[in-house]
Amino acid sequence: MTETATAVARSVPLEPQFAEALPPLIMTATPEVLAALFATVLQRDHTPPTVSLEHLHLPQVSVPEQRSLILSRLRADAAIDFTALVADAENTLVVVGRFLALLELFKAGLCRLEQSEPLGILLVSGTDRAAAGRPGGSAPVGLDTADHWEAADG
Repeated sequence: MTETATAVARSVPLEPQFAEALPPLIMTATPEVLAALFATVLQRDHTPPTVSLEHLHLPQVSVPEQRSLILSRLRADAAIDFTALVADAENTLVVVGRFLALLELFKAGLCRLEQSEPLGILLVSGTDRAAAGRPGGSAPVGLDTADHWEAADG
């Protein structure tokens, strides 16, 4: 630190090759032009931009309700494709809710998912456990109760 305390800055001209790289600065703006530019800056709208929050206030979608809807449709039809399953969805949140419900049903072994190719048609069909709830069969115990889903999560 004692060495740098005695250091003195040198005044060295810019090397000629660098001095010619930029054109010389010539100030052509008058004080009136600068005042007019400043006045336009002051007239601008300075309110901060806002972000729309409308998408946050959409109605909530119940996954258990969507799960019950899917089960009832699987009891009525042997198989249904996902596009038909979400055809009557009011908005994207309902589609997401039905997909989450479908994943829960798959995890619990109540449906099968078949897709022959990537990004192809997703075919949903009931399993033997879900088929027990069809007319003529015995109703599966507790399929629509919270106890069943808590047990399936464990």
